Amino acid sequence: MPVLAELHDSPGGQFVALADRLNASRDAIRQALNTLIDAGIVMRDPSATRSDRPEYVITAEGAPVARAAANLMKELRDRKTGPIALRKWGMTIVFVLGLGRTRFNEIRAVLPAVSPRALALALKDLQSHGLIERTVTETYPPATAYTLTDRSTPLFPALMDLFVVTSEYLRGHKTAPAIDRARPPVPSP
Repeated sequence: MPVLAELHDSPGGQFVALADRLNASRDAIRQALNTLIDAGIVMRDPSATRSDRPEYVITAEGAPVARAAANLMKELRDRKTGPIALRKWGMTIVFVLGLGRTRFNEIRAVLPAVSPRALALALKDLQSHGLIERTVTETYPPATAYTLTDRSTPLFPALMDLFVVTSEYLRGHKTAPAIDRARPPVPSP
């Protein structure tokens, strides 16, 4: 997502410049660009003058997805939550919790790819940075539920916009990679 937002905010981008601006490894940038190219959201700039220094641009069809990614990145920067929120499961968990108060096993049901340990660590990390709140009820047996805090609640509309725009894009591109398996999480009330 940072690569896509960076390409949206600047007209085209050279590989080395993207890696420098995003402070990311070349392998991570290469992998992100390859995924975006395979999905048809980004392409190599055909007007680039040097073939040994490829430049990348957003495709016309990928522009709405790039706009939504840039909006989300702006929200993350405004709240100074980027480093924590962009960890592997951070935004996915914030998205699920944006749909309402949710228990651990409900999150697991919506995100079957995350292991219980990885989910527990991500929840603790998000909680320690003030993005989610953990509540334990005084019932028997005790129940634990998670909700968004005031700091992270404004991220949900940007996440929902990115989800909707990406889903619409992928519906129109049957050849898109495995990311088209996205489905809206529906935690129980």
